Amino acid sequence: MPLAGARQAAPAGRRHGRKATPYELFLDEHNLAEKKPRDPVVIDVSGRPSDALTGKLRLDLIDELVGVNALLNGAALAFGPFLTVIYGRNGAGKSGFARVFANACFSPHSPKLFSNIYEETAQPEPAARFSFSLNDH
Repeated sequence: MPLAGARQAAPAGRRHGRKATPYELFLDEHNLAEKKPRDPVVIDVSGRPSDALTGKLRLDLIDELVGVNALLNGAALAFGPFLTVIYGRNGAGKSGFARVFANACFSPHSPKLFSNIYEETAQPEPAARFSFSLNDH
């Protein structure tokens, strides 16, 4: 029974008339907050029917980078099964990976991929390999 004067909690998909933050969704997903019903989030970027891919698709690895900023050719970034945090000092390559993601993932803004501006020899065209798993296989 609610206490007198207490506000009813908003469903997980909405908080006080606004969309839930990624942090709130994370807490809900991992049972770290009181579970509340929410509408499923559907994002269609492929143009395929929504039932075409019904399994869990997960990005596992981006590797074989070439020609991206000052990242070493062959650089790689592995993703954990739950949460991956990308951090590092200035110039470590965070923005280079972010530009690769933006260009590969249908971002409304696809920033230009630059090669190493300090390299005196010709650089290869930017490229990377993305590895995915379906249903954790």
